[in-house]
Amino acid sequence: MFVGLIAARLYIGIVDRNWTIKMPDGVPPTVVKTFSGLIPAVLVALVFVIMAGLFMQTPFGTVHDFIYTYLQVPLEGLGGSLGALIIALIIMQALWMFGIHGAIVTLAIVKPIWMSLDLANLDAFQAGTPLPNIIGLAFWYIYCNYAPMLGFALLLVFLAKSKQLRTIGKLGLPGTFFSIHEPLVFGIPIVLNPLLAIPFVVTPIVCAVLGYIATNIGLLPTPIGIYPAFGTPIFALGFIEGSWRLAAAQLVLIPISMLVYYPFFRAMDKQALNKEREAQEQLEQKQASETTASPVIS
Repeated sequence: MFVGLIAARLYIGIVDRNWTIKMPDGVPPTVVKTFSGLIPAVLVALVFVIMAGLFMQTPFGTVHDFIYTYLQVPLEGLGGSLGALIIALIIMQALWMFGIHGAIVTLAIVKPIWMSLDLANLDAFQAGTPLPNIIGLAFWYIYCNYAPMLGFALLLVFLAKSKQLRTIGKLGLPGTFFSIHEPLVFGIPIVLNPLLAIPFVVTPIVCAVLGYIATNIGLLPTPIGIYPAFGTPIFALGFIEGSWRLAAAQLVLIPISMLVYYPFFRAMDKQALNKEREAQEQLEQKQASETTASPVIS
């Protein structure tokens, strides 16, 4: 990233100063452009060759090792903590509440860190050594990305008295098995819904904390760090990450998520049911008045 930014600025600066090869009139434009870029390209390449040579004389050897030592390692230490995961989850879910795809925004920042932690786990797994990191992208996928919304969808399908909520739950339930939550987020909606704000933010955190504690005390194994394809089913993901116990943990987190959502779900269901009853009563009154007002034909 740094090389791309610096190289582009150097190239533009050299061209702006007209440090280019000037071709005589009559030369085809394509040839002119080709030769005008030779000097800037050579100078930019020369700068980075010198930089690479300088780093070879240091204990780091390369600029990549230098950045990894002074930037990546501290970030991994921060990003690999439970506190960092909770902060990321709060930001992610809060953005969803305002209609912004929280996962895309948040993962753009933390995903490189989490993936590097997962890669360290995968290397250790292949070498047969203990896995060094609990938190990572695989941990987020297993504990935070499925059970919360799946539990909420099951409440809608099986316990909702409101016809509207039950219908939306049936439409959204299949997708929650594959980490597709948009039908519920925008269908209920969860977006801009203060009644569901607390469970929507809290439930993934509860699942993450329980998963972290269970892993830390040895009850559950650490995910081996495989990056799953999008849409991997919930229980298959647990097996892919190294153990049937992870799949079982995902199953256990579903009723826990249902318990967190339940009081808020009941309040929402009651409101929706009252609105449906009022709408039905108004419809019946309207039909009755139309019947009374209609002329009688003898």
